[in-house]
Amino acid sequence: MDAVKAAYAPLKITLTDTEAVIENRNLFTDLSAYDLVFASSVNGKPVRRAALRADCAPGKAVHIAFPFPLPETGLACMTVTAIQRAAKPGIPAGYEAAFGQRWHNHAEARLTVAAPELVEMDCNIGVKGEGFEYIFGRGKGLVSIRYNGVQLLDDTVRPNFWRAPTNNDEGCAEPFAFAFWKTAGLYARCDNLTAETKGEFVTVRASYTLPDGQTLPIDFAIDDAGRCDITMTWQGERAEVPEFSLLFPLRRELTEVSYLGLGPRETTADRTAGGKMGAWGYNVRQDFAQNSPVYPQECGSRTDVYRAAVTGSGLNIGIGFAGDGMTFSALPYTPHELENARHLYELPRDDNKTVVRCAAFQRGVGGDNSWGAKPHADACFAVEKGTSFRFTIQK
Repeated sequence: MDAVKAAYAPLKITLTDTEAVIENRNLFTDLSAYDLVFASSVNGKPVRRAALRADCAPGKAVHIAFPFPLPETGLACMTVTAIQRAAKPGIPAGYEAAFGQRWHNHAEARLTVAAPELVEMDCNIGVKGEGFEYIFGRGKGLVSIRYNGVQLLDDTVRPNFWRAPTNNDEGCAEPFAFAFWKTAGLYARCDNLTAETKGEFVTVRASYTLPDGQTLPIDFAIDDAGRCDITMTWQGERAEVPEFSLLFPLRRELTEVSYLGLGPRETTADRTAGGKMGAWGYNVRQDFAQNSPVYPQECGSRTDVYRAAVTGSGLNIGIGFAGDGMTFSALPYTPHELENARHLYELPRDDNKTVVRCAAFQRGVGGDNSWGAKPHADACFAVEKGTSFRFTIQK
């Protein structure tokens, strides 16, 4: 509904780094019928706010300079909101008619520390420091994450190239076209595991081979604070894929998500209109119950996510994820479990695990109709040799 509201908004608000360009789409109403609220924030926390009024005839546009500059630290965001001043039939005073945003993610300084301890054994490679421990299994990859002595993983971390098909996907036969990518992640084999200490990092490389022989090395660079920088680098041929991500099956107690990104509801590559950049939160099971379609399919993703934390009741620790505008998903099910069920009652129990996917991209969920139209070109993505995706996990 957020995307529908944005499509029918009476104003179009576009922001640059210094001004707002407001297009009045009304047929008879002047822009002076709205209060224009300028608000800046850093990492989702309000910084400054000002309300202005301006004149602009219907069908015209006006440029309005920011009353204060965009912050230059953290995830800095400027939001301009048009608020209805007087009540109209069906529209109360104070109604948010439209909004526009501009944001920049400023890199934060990172302290230099000593490298953590590396322990190599016949079957496993361990990396540990104060309050954290990562274990990599030979032939498997990352099998254990412990923060403050608490095991967070429910199963092995795996590369993923699949999302559950939607009605539109079925209509244009995309499951048939992309069938290989379903098995590519399910049966990817970790053929080689190496580790080295270099500077302040211990870097573990897990090299995966897909069923068709293409390779995907994943580097885990871990520092003494327990921060793990993960880099996936595609080494195969160019190919369109439904998703390029890493899948984390987390323990069942981790159900509370807080994040910086577009929200408060789900957004996709072709459904970002109406999503607002800010700090949001949700419960994994409740969010799935609210967003799940008539029969199970892909849902619940958030786009342009810069930071996310997954915590749970009864635990004194959680896990944090950080990326440069990644697609983030936290569901009670894997994409394959969603696809296997044609009715909600056929799904497994929703309290078995929490499945987090951090993705460089996820293919759009629908075209202009559901009987043959594919997603628009700007919502279709491909990997080619050298394509990489980098994000971070930390306690």
